[in-house]
Amino acid sequence: IFKNLETINQSLKYFLWSSLRAVPDLLTFVSPYVLNLLIDFVNGNEEPWKGYFYASLLIITDLILILTRNHHLNMMFAVAFRVKSVLTSAVYRKALVLTNATRRKRTVGEIVNLMSVDVAKVFDVIPFSTLVWTAPLQIGVSIYFLWLVIGPSTLAGLAVMLLLIPTNGVVSTKLRAYQVTQMKKKDERVKLMSEILSGIKILKLYAWEPSYQAEILKIREMEMKTLKAAAYASAFNDFMWACSQFLATLATFATFALIDERNILDAKTAFVSLALLNIMSLPLAAFPMDVALVVKAAVSLKRLGQFMNSDEINFGAVSHDQNEVDPIVIENGSFSWSGPGENVLENVNLRIRKGSLVAVVGTVGSGKSSLLSAMLGEMEITSGHVNTIGNVSYASQIPWIQNATLRENILFGKNYQPSKYNKVIDACCLNPDLDIFAGRDKIEIGEKGINLSGGQKQRVSVARAVYNKAGIYLFDDPLSAVDAHVGTYQELLDREGEFSAFVAQYMQSEKDQTDDLVHRVQRGKHDRLDSTVSECSDISGDYEATRSLSLNRPSISSTSLTADTKRKNIPEVQKLIGEEFKETTTVPWSLYFQYFKASGWTYVIVSLLAYTLFQVFAMLANVWLSVWSETKVVNGTQPNQGYNIGIYAGLGVLQSGIFVIATVCVPLAAFYYIVQKLAIPTSRQLRRLESVTRSPIYSNFSETISGASTIRAYGQSERFVLEAESKIDSNQTCYYPSIISNSWLLERLKEYCQAPQEAEWESVQKPPKPWPAEGSVEFDNYETRYREGLDLVLKNVSFSIRAGEKIGVVGRTGAGKSSLTLALFRLVEGARGRILIDGKDISKIGLHELRGKITIIPQDPVLFSGKLRFNLDPFDNYTDHAIWKALELSHLSQFVICLPTQLSYKIAEGGDNLSVGQKQLVCLTRALLRKSKILVLDEATAAIDLETDDLIQQTIRTEFLDSTVITIAHRLNTIMDSTRILVLDNGFIREYDSPSNLLRDHESQFYQMARDAGLSSS
Repeated sequence: IFKNLETINQSLKYFLWSSLRAVPDLLTFVSPYVLNLLIDFVNGNEEPWKGYFYASLLIITDLILILTRNHHLNMMFAVAFRVKSVLTSAVYRKALVLTNATRRKRTVGEIVNLMSVDVAKVFDVIPFSTLVWTAPLQIGVSIYFLWLVIGPSTLAGLAVMLLLIPTNGVVSTKLRAYQVTQMKKKDERVKLMSEILSGIKILKLYAWEPSYQAEILKIREMEMKTLKAAAYASAFNDFMWACSQFLATLATFATFALIDERNILDAKTAFVSLALLNIMSLPLAAFPMDVALVVKAAVSLKRLGQFMNSDEINFGAVSHDQNEVDPIVIENGSFSWSGPGENVLENVNLRIRKGSLVAVVGTVGSGKSSLLSAMLGEMEITSGHVNTIGNVSYASQIPWIQNATLRENILFGKNYQPSKYNKVIDACCLNPDLDIFAGRDKIEIGEKGINLSGGQKQRVSVARAVYNKAGIYLFDDPLSAVDAHVGTYQELLDREGEFSAFVAQYMQSEKDQTDDLVHRVQRGKHDRLDSTVSECSDISGDYEATRSLSLNRPSISSTSLTADTKRKNIPEVQKLIGEEFKETTTVPWSLYFQYFKASGWTYVIVSLLAYTLFQVFAMLANVWLSVWSETKVVNGTQPNQGYNIGIYAGLGVLQSGIFVIATVCVPLAAFYYIVQKLAIPTSRQLRRLESVTRSPIYSNFSETISGASTIRAYGQSERFVLEAESKIDSNQTCYYPSIISNSWLLERLKEYCQAPQEAEWESVQKPPKPWPAEGSVEFDNYETRYREGLDLVLKNVSFSIRAGEKIGVVGRTGAGKSSLTLALFRLVEGARGRILIDGKDISKIGLHELRGKITIIPQDPVLFSGKLRFNLDPFDNYTDHAIWKALELSHLSQFVICLPTQLSYKIAEGGDNLSVGQKQLVCLTRALLRKSKILVLDEATAAIDLETDDLIQQTIRTEFLDSTVITIAHRLNTIMDSTRILVLDNGFIREYDSPSNLLRDHESQFYQMARDAGLSSS
């Protein structure tokens, strides 16, 4: 009831505010009446005070009209802002409850477009919506008063205006079609641009920027064609309505003068009629703009409606019957991502006892992560029943990290309890990382955890799950990218029921408890293997044979790797993400100069000249009307009526024609200059603030969509909605008083255009074509940091790699292993020292010349929407035969053969329709196609089952036999046959020797890591 009352209250307010429009609209008719009296006063011999009174009355009437009209507009904008806030919040809320099938059809870019573009179109139409009923009122009253002044001649002017309405209808239909097409192209462009920005690191590593730049420009070119067609249609519409005012005036006066020679067009008749015609033309002149706004809003409302009607997750699909004994029960469950007939899991029967530890294993793409999603209610249940009891904590396979402090990422909305928090930090082995971070747990984490290593992100995700203290813990391969001694979960395990379920494919975890269940998933079929873990040896193969040490062995002290690393007591926390720049001074003339220069001086000069002539001819038309009205009456008629009409018509046509190309205002009068000097600085600064507060809305929105599953699993949807609405309110607070200014946009464009750029793609002195011919690498006293002002991440690094060597790089997560890779590819530039490849300093080589010659299989596999073939070979450099051979070597060919369109298979945004393991195999295929002299493996097989991992390692050894291979690994067994091992710790090189020599030294860090991983029993 109260909600309905509030709705009625707001509706009444809107009705009241829209009714206020009648006041200024009716006040406009006072001016022609007073003008009539003033002309009579000038032509007569009345007392002077009457003239002053009439003049004052004109001024007062106009002031009241301006005040009431602007007050009404202000109120209507208030309504528009509320609608905008509601729609933005509704889109945000809807995005959190979309089914995964719907989510895959709608990209992040498309959904952000709904919030940023479509909501804005609806916002634009609301302030002018009252014209629907005020325009007919104004036109009707104008016709009445015109009839009183010039009689039936009024109909001539009205007929001219009405004749333009059908033309406008045709143009509006065209505009609607253009708008639909343009929005589709805009969705494509924003979608691809979002993907490019998300995967920009991969594009740079592979030197693929030109290919994707060409794709963006191709879409933009098609979008521009539609925009130009729409602009021409709008220009034609504007021209017709610009002509309408003059043509209506001409038709009225010509009819008045020609139908009866005794009709005298004196000053009183001419200027009162002109004033009334101007009043009538105002709503008609606004008609094209209103139509364009309505058309755009209609298209946007349809798009918003389609989105809001999209399928939502059925939160009731997973029941929570408290009478059930076991915390997780699945009975005859079949699950699908996209609906019946496409089941990913079939006939699953599973009961997990309270306090038990369960591992789910299987090959890549077998359905392990899907089983976890089924437990969370993320998949559609096509048959069967799922029941869970208690709260759920969830750590996803790809950790979702917020752009917030490390502490906020762990607390995730929960209250800070120091003792519990410190216990979790210690259990998740995060203390050594905090010792390195400036500000410890208050360090700001960049978007997608950009300043954390893969292992750190996974452990933060685990810490979040543990701190949540739930009845059910669901972990999806959370330890694959962390070191063996860090990957133990002994300290987190509570046999009294703290963990109810542990789901992972990390085989080392399976030996921890021998009395619990292991479940195998193979091609969507779910099997119970045995009540003991020992019979899993047929899955893990030879790898298990190399491991004899249970993880019950105490891990090495977390301080042993950082014994010489002292905690940094930095009083001021370093901010990774700086606050967005806000200019506070006036807009410099140089900025306008740059804008005009970019537009082209010819267009600028022609536009200025055109608008000046437009104003001149408009003034001359009125002057000629004054001359016409002063023509002496001879025998009750005015001579030369046709001549006067012709001159007036000529001036009007010139005025209207020039209006079409007029785009720039001439310098304003002195009074307006003074006003703008006072008002514009404030308005400009508010616009700047609005633009700065708008960016976090969209970045937070994109971040939320990518982490929707995690947010839902923790039951945090409402908190995120409230935080988003707070950001929206902050933005609206700045936007509301700043809508009259647009100068901020030019500054923002200049800011982006002048952002620091990477080095050149190609150098003047290009390296020889066979470079690198050997593949030797040397780091010479090399140091680097991620940004000026931040701490060094690599410190005095010096080592050399001979051609063809196989080097393993190990170290605790955050030790600098991935930073070494970034330095090699020049994603970060050196602060000191140099890197040599085949004796050539890479800082002297163009970025594409460098990155095109070395290859990486990255830690985080990134795919882009589009064909599978384009993801493998965007430049079309390889034949289909070569691609199929590479797929066979990467053990992905059987999967691709089973796809309906094989190499033309459509990859979803971010590769959402492939498992993480399959995406890593696609990245391996890319490397096999390039077959460079230098190959870097950055945790390349972290998300792949051990059997496939072994096959891939054999492929790499065979296919890259003559290449230099640098392997960053946490699974130490993958690098035990390396030529040498490089051990990093806190950015320093601690050890660099052959594996056998390092294992013989029982004091070495590598020996301790190998012992903890079960690879050394001595």
